[in-house]
Amino acid sequence: MEHPLLRSAAMPKRRIRARVVAAIASLLLLGSCGSGEQADIATTGEESTTTPSAPRHVGDPSTTTTVSESTTTEPTAASSTTTTSDAGEDGETVTTAPPTSDGDPTTTAPPTTSGNGTAPTTTASTTTASTTTTTAPTTTTAPPSTTTSTSTTTTTAPPSRPTRLELPPSIGAIEGVATDRSTGRVFVGDLNNGNVWVGTVSNEEFTLFSNAGSAGRTNALGLATDEARRRLYVVSQREGRVDVVDLDSGSHLASIPMPGASSLNDVAVAPDGTAYVSDLGRPVVYRIGAGGTTGEAWVDYSGTSAVNTGAVSQHGNGLVADADTVLLAYMVGGELLRFERSSGSVSRVTISSAPTAGRDGLALCGNRLYGADISLITGGADRVWVTDLGADRTSGSSGGSITSPDFSSISTVAPIGGGLVVANAQFGISPKVLPFWLTVVDAAC
Repeated sequence: MEHPLLRSAAMPKRRIRARVVAAIASLLLLGSCGSGEQADIATTGEESTTTPSAPRHVGDPSTTTTVSESTTTEPTAASSTTTTSDAGEDGETVTTAPPTSDGDPTTTAPPTTSGNGTAPTTTASTTTASTTTTTAPTTTTAPPSTTTSTSTTTTTAPPSRPTRLELPPSIGAIEGVATDRSTGRVFVGDLNNGNVWVGTVSNEEFTLFSNAGSAGRTNALGLATDEARRRLYVVSQREGRVDVVDLDSGSHLASIPMPGASSLNDVAVAPDGTAYVSDLGRPVVYRIGAGGTTGEAWVDYSGTSAVNTGAVSQHGNGLVADADTVLLAYMVGGELLRFERSSGSVSRVTISSAPTAGRDGLALCGNRLYGADISLITGGADRVWVTDLGADRTSGSSGGSITSPDFSSISTVAPIGGGLVVANAQFGISPKVLPFWLTVVDAAC
C-alpha cells in the first residue's frame, strides 16, 4: 500500500511539511513508548495529529516539547544527516530531515561530531527531566591531632642503685664515710689500719684509694670532701692529725697536726674551704684554714651549758659546716651546738620534739639535718634522725627518722644524689658480720 506521504509529488510544500512532521513525531513516539506501543498517523487537511495507542495525548500542554535548533546546515549529497530548524507558517517549530540523493525524505539519526565542525544536536520530543547533580567535593577531614596539653610535673626519680654496698673483706672495721657528688664516688676509711677505699653507688667494687702506710697513718675515722678544691680530709685519731689527700688521684698532700688533740673524731669543710675538726676527749673545735697546712684550737666551749657528762663521751662528736655556722652534735643526750663562724660564739640549738638519744655523724642538705643515732647509745633500733632547721640555725623541729632493717649500729651518714650513704660500724656487736657494708637510703639530698 502506498504511503500517504508519497501520493502526490505536486502536493503543496506546506502539506508535505506537515505530513513529514507527523511521520517523524509518530516514529519518535514509537521509540519513546516502547515496543508494545504503535502510532496511527492520520492526515486531515493541512493539520497533522499524532495519536499514540497508549493513553498519552500528544499536544496536551503538559507533554508538549518545543524542539529548536540554532544551527542551519546546507544539505549536500554527502551530508544526508543534517538537521535544520524551520518555523512553519502556523508558528509551530518543526524539524525536517533533508531529502536523500533520490529526493525521498529520510529520517536519520542525529549526526556525531566529525572533523572540524560541531554537529548540531537533535532533541527528541519526549520530555527528559534535566537533573543537575551537584557533587560537593569530598573532603577528607583528618581526625584532630590528639595533642594532649597536659600540665605534668615531672619528678626525676633517683638513679637505679643497690641499697647495699658490700666492702672488701680485707677491711677490718669502719667508721667514717664521705662522698664526691660530682662523680658519684663513695669513700670509706678502715678504722683499723687507716686505708681509704673508693667505689660508687652503682658499682659495688671498691678499690684502694689512699694507702695509709705510705702516709704513716694507722687508722681513719671521720672523712670529708672539698669538691671545689678537689681535696679529701682524713682524721687520723692515733696520730692526732688530719691528712689531706688529692680527691682525684689519691696521692698524699699533707699531714696537719691538731695542737693538744686528745681523741680526734670528725671533720667538716665549709664552702670556702675551711675545715673544722671535733675532739671526743676535749671540748674544743679545731680549724684548718682554706688551703692551709696548720691547725689551731679554734673554740673552747667548756663553759657552755650544753656539756654533757654521759657514760660514753662528755664532748661533741659529728659536725657539719655551712657558710655562716658550724653545728656540733653530742653523742649522749642529742644536744646540738651552734658556732658562729665569724666570731666563734656558741649557743645551743633549740629543737622542738628533739630526740633524747645521741647523735654521731651528720649530713646537712639545705635546711635539713640528718644525724646517725647509734643503738650502742640509745639501746634501741638504729635510725637516722631528721631535723628541719631554720635558716639561721638557731632553732628547728623534729622531722622524724629514717630506719632500715639493713642498719647495724650505724656511725655516720653522707649525702649522695637523692639519698644518703650510711656506714654500718657494728659497734658493740660480736662477732661482727663480714664483709662490712654501707646502706643507701632515699633522702632529700
